[in-house]
Amino acid sequence: MRPKTKDEKWVLAEQQRLPELPSRTLDWARENLMREDGYTWLAGAYSKKRRIVWCQNCGRVERLPADAEISRDGYVCAGCGSRLKLREEGKNHPKAKCHTHEFIVARVHRGWQVFESVDLERTVVLGEAPEYRLARRYAIWINCRGKEVIATLSYARGCTGFKWLPERGWTIGRHNGMASGYYVYDDMFDISGMQFAPGGRYLSELRKRGYRPGIKAVEHLSASSLCSALLKSSVAETLLKARRWALLEVVVTEGKGNPVERFWPSVKIALRHGMSYETKADVGLWLDYLSGLHNEGRDMRSPKWLLPEDLHLVHAAQVRRANAIRDAEKLKRQLENDREFEAELEKRTAMAAGVAIVDGDISISPLLCIKDFYEEGKALHHCVFSMGYYKRKDCLILGARVGGKRTETIEVSLKDFSISQCRGADNMDSPFHDKIYKLMQNNLDKLKLAYAGR
Repeated sequence: MRPKTKDEKWVLAEQQRLPELPSRTLDWARENLMREDGYTWLAGAYSKKRRIVWCQNCGRVERLPADAEISRDGYVCAGCGSRLKLREEGKNHPKAKCHTHEFIVARVHRGWQVFESVDLERTVVLGEAPEYRLARRYAIWINCRGKEVIATLSYARGCTGFKWLPERGWTIGRHNGMASGYYVYDDMFDISGMQFAPGGRYLSELRKRGYRPGIKAVEHLSASSLCSALLKSSVAETLLKARRWALLEVVVTEGKGNPVERFWPSVKIALRHGMSYETKADVGLWLDYLSGLHNEGRDMRSPKWLLPEDLHLVHAAQVRRANAIRDAEKLKRQLENDREFEAELEKRTAMAAGVAIVDGDISISPLLCIKDFYEEGKALHHCVFSMGYYKRKDCLILGARVGGKRTETIEVSLKDFSISQCRGADNMDSPFHDKIYKLMQNNLDKLKLAYAGR
């Protein structure tokens, strides 16, 4: 991507002026990063077959008897003493192998914090000693205001592979994690959890804000995102110094508009009164609870509301209140939208109002208004309201109650006065289904008579 801003143009020019990495970085990477592995295969024909073992650490090739017993997971190279994990190769064994391992170098350049991604490349040709080199891939530049610019080598990425294109030079990068309908692409500029070379340098502003390399509690976070947040936000600085790791992670990962900064006055009050939520799950639930308090118009500065005795219990109650409000709003909108059907429904059900259908504790009566349909559907968890049965002019919907409790919903066709449906909770038959169905069947003639003059 071509540079567009003044900062991007400056960073792209300075990226190519960064000093070479010191030899001690290569020495450290060789000793600590590259895996100890090797390859083995059978070579030769008939009685001349030999077991070949090729060490990738020193390049030594050993020729053993074909029937020699060797440990695949712990073979010790006679040349360098490395404990190798051997991989079995077939007849077409490799003649050369190349391995890479990515790590980060932290450096300061002209007032910018730079996190440079470097690949340690090891190339081993059969029969020769391995060659090591360091290759720069991209760098995340952060200024003292937390502004971030990414300089990267050109590359090609697709669903089938990835390739660096150093011949095309350096360009500006963007965080590029994404998901399509078929593939998930990781953000190739995310340095979360990556290993850092020792001896890195950091801006003095970061140290003033409490940042130190190697903090175990935040090592899983992207160092660039953490440093950017510290330089931008005094909230992040406070949480780092207070060792409130879960809250700090929310600020770093969610960025602008995160709930910690949004409710910072309330968070500070909670911290002063001994907030004990430490885990990521508990902090996430608590922040959701704060959002609910805000929506309900509660006192966001009262420790009574901010620190309940049982967070899970009060949050569950909060969710139920929110659902009730949402259901009420949904009903209100639907009543307004379907007001034209209310009058027709009342006219249709009025004809059945004089028909008494009762047998002991069982009583059956028509649903008279749209709100009745809503209450029926909500109580029995079926679609009599959501599917708009009150709009149907060729049927009558009745509710059966046992002991005053909604039990089943009945649909009667006004064309031939037959029972189309008789369903209980979750569209299943209730324990009283047979009695309700029989009672309704015995009273269909009364309904038919009531609608005779329609």
